[in-house]
Amino acid sequence: MADKLNIKIANEYYYLKQSNCLTIDEVDDAQRFHILMEALDIVQLRTEDQENTFSMLSVVLWLGNISFHVIDNENHVEVVINEGIIYLIVLFVSFLN
Repeated sequence: MADKLNIKIANEYYYLKQSNCLTIDEVDDAQRFHILMEALDIVQLRTEDQENTFSMLSVVLWLGNISFHVIDNENHVEVVINEGIIYLIVLFVSFLN
């Protein structure tokens, strides 16, 4: 799933690294994720709905990585072409197909 959603490590996301607290001692994130996935199966959330939920979370994280730069004295901006915007374009095109 991480490859499909182009998931990176937490400190690569602007939104997440703002807290300066990306890990908690003695908390196993992988184990907690496994428990979450089991819980979603127990409540019978369809696989498609699970994937859509994680896709939305991925988009929100990537949106936080979009940057802009001012192009004139009137504060007009352009999007900086970086990995975040490229991923979002690819994702958007895949939704259209």
